[in-house]
Amino acid sequence: MPARSGAVHWMAAQTGEAGLVGTHKLEAVTAVFSPDGAYLFTGGWEEDLICWDARTKRRDFTISLNSHTIEISADGRRCALLSQSGVKFLSFERPSAHHEFAEDLSGHLRSAAFSPDGRWLAAAGDKRVGVWDLTADGPGGLDEDARGAHFLFFRPDGAEMFGSRNTQGDTACFRWQVTPATSSGAPPGLTRLPLYRPPGFTSLSLNSNLVVLVSSKGSQLVAPEEMDARSDRWVPTSNGISGVSPDGRWLGIYRPFSTSLYVYRLPDLERVAKLAHPASFGDFQFSPRGDEVAITSSRAGVEFWSTTTWQRTRALTNFRRLLYTPDARGLWLTKDQRTAGLYDARTLEPLLLLPTGMLPLAISPDGGHIAVNVDAQRLQVWDLAALREQFRELGLDWGKERTEARSTKP
Repeated sequence: MPARSGAVHWMAAQTGEAGLVGTHKLEAVTAVFSPDGAYLFTGGWEEDLICWDARTKRRDFTISLNSHTIEISADGRRCALLSQSGVKFLSFERPSAHHEFAEDLSGHLRSAAFSPDGRWLAAAGDKRVGVWDLTADGPGGLDEDARGAHFLFFRPDGAEMFGSRNTQGDTACFRWQVTPATSSGAPPGLTRLPLYRPPGFTSLSLNSNLVVLVSSKGSQLVAPEEMDARSDRWVPTSNGISGVSPDGRWLGIYRPFSTSLYVYRLPDLERVAKLAHPASFGDFQFSPRGDEVAITSSRAGVEFWSTTTWQRTRALTNFRRLLYTPDARGLWLTKDQRTAGLYDARTLEPLLLLPTGMLPLAISPDGGHIAVNVDAQRLQVWDLAALREQFRELGLDWGKERTEARSTKP
């Protein structure tokens, strides 16, 4: 049953039991079941059609083709969409290269993270955090209280997850135990664990099993057995948003809307550099080998700095966000709120441009999967090996022709 609020409700004909399936961005106006009753298609005024699994009441996929009206053939294999440009005829095929998660994280998808072993995926929206077991097909475990968590981290063994937020003075830190589902179709366990939040807290990050706490007093590294205890072992540092290099050598800290990144050597927290950016920035990333750091902003693009000389090495003016591939040979670059893709790290040749409205959030440690948000609302994971195989079947392969061309040059 569609509603003016965008909500889609269901009711069991046998028992009268009712509940909420999910929501559209704008008013929900149409609802059509597949001939076998296995799926429900609903359309909203935003001109998206959502397919819901009628058994699990979960979102299966979304059709964004400027239509909210669908008719399905009697055999359930084809459909017709009515839009202002006319009628579109489509066939149904199960996606093999990606999976979309049904859980609603409520609003803007802020961040995501894979566990080091690639088993778990975590993501944060405006009002809740979700964790999914990528080895199973069950729903995600949700924490309704961890609203707006910006940064998520897993311990090396994936058994615990940490998060923090820092939004206009609203700061908080979180710690969870992550456990597999107890039965088929159940969500994984996501249990809040003690974590001391010091006065003046601004952010946390992870260095292997150690938590790096940053506050107005400075920074300190906290062992697992100390995470619920007060400690005054603060080393003077800047305060703000923090991040640790993948190799564990560097800690970076910047204050929101500032133009400087402070870098400290771990574990002694000796300050080694202050890197100045032309405009206030909102993110930074250390390379997988820790040999460079990239500072990004919407106004000044991306700047790369060497961690050997602490000198700027190059700048990209047309991008606002960056993710390194694990081998550092590629860069997932975001241009604006709708445009992103994979580029060769050396030549900046585009290798794989994402569909409009799809933006990268996190890359699995082996580089085989990427988590993306779609229109800042929906969370998907793409299997890059399966996607590449589909490209090969079409006679395409990102980077292959360029690599062969470079290898044949004298």
